[in-house]
Amino acid sequence: MIFLGSNSALGIWIDVCKRSNIPITGIMDSDYYGNTDSICGIPVIDTEENIANYYNKQIRMWTNSFFIATNWDPSRGDDVTQRNNEKREKLKSILKQYPDIRLQNIIDPLAVVPEDVELGGGNYIGAGAVIEPGVKLGQHTQVWYQTIIGHEVKIGEDCVLQRRSGIWGGNMGNHVYLSIGAIYGGNYTDSYIGDNAWIHPGLAVAGRPIKEGETVTIREQLRQRRTQTVGSYDSESL
Repeated sequence: MIFLGSNSALGIWIDVCKRSNIPITGIMDSDYYGNTDSICGIPVIDTEENIANYYNKQIRMWTNSFFIATNWDPSRGDDVTQRNNEKREKLKSILKQYPDIRLQNIIDPLAVVPEDVELGGGNYIGAGAVIEPGVKLGQHTQVWYQTIIGHEVKIGEDCVLQRRSGIWGGNMGNHVYLSIGAIYGGNYTDSYIGDNAWIHPGLAVAGRPIKEGETVTIREQLRQRRTQTVGSYDSESL
């Protein structure tokens, strides 16, 4: 497997790969290639622009699988964050040029993932995460420690479910960010989280749909004046 890009979580993913017996070939990162020999003990072997060189034309196969190791953060609060966000989009666009490319899922052995869960490539599932039966995940989605995904939930591409977050009773679109401790409890009928939505840390949303591009904050939750707890199915506002 080859990491595309790198970030502060790289050591976590390397550890999971070792415990899951996933061999690592190296890192492709134009920011580091030629500037350092290795990151976290993994050699920097090339730039992401040369990814086509890892396709063997004779056997018509990719010689490695790939995992995007550059994170994104919806806050875009500083130049570094914005640069990382843009870099991740660049890496995704490179991969989309090669429909037959092999994407690596990194699944911690301490996660619960039933056999019928459908995983797109390039996903990370961390220790203590519990995914219930019938779940479908798109590509490049991260499910961090102690996160819960309820049965039959469909989650799109390039989402981040941070530590101790959770979703059940509704589906999630693409490029959605659940912050640490954020919970979405749907009503199993018309609940959903739209594309590009962001729920702030520690907030619980019950029942109501979250629109495309919506940011859920404490102020917004107070405006909704919800009285039900997460898991109740009455989405009517007072």
